[in-house]
Amino acid sequence: MIDRRYDQARSLGYLGRALTIQGDLTGARATFSQALGIIDSLSNQLDPDRRALFRASPMVEEILGASASVSHNVLSKNLKQDASGLTEREVEVLKLVAEGLTNAQIANRLTLSPLTVNAHLRSIFNKLDVTTRTAAVHQASERGLV
Repeated sequence: MIDRRYDQARSLGYLGRALTIQGDLTGARATFSQALGIIDSLSNQLDPDRRALFRASPMVEEILGASASVSHNVLSKNLKQDASGLTEREVEVLKLVAEGLTNAQIANRLTLSPLTVNAHLRSIFNKLDVTTRTAAVHQASERGLV
């Protein structure tokens, strides 16, 4: 039984790394969590000396490290969007609106087309549930975004 479970944990580790490479951090985190559950189950079946050796094995350390890395990346990714769901680029546009720049000036500064700036503003207005630039800046200010 231990051999099969060990192979399952190892396979889940490979799958987690593949998901990480593909950018599916949530899937990778769930996969690593399954692998770590198996590792915990296996280590609980061992006496204390063997448990320490098992936990120090390259496969277990690799899964632990990859899992920690993915968890950090998921947290970082989540922090890149605020509670209202604004992307980094939308926050950037909103900060320039707060500085009083026109759409054309924002487009020039960010090397975007004016139509792209308009699209970002429409998205910002929808996410913040506002209808004007002033209201968007006010909402962003209250949320500490600008």
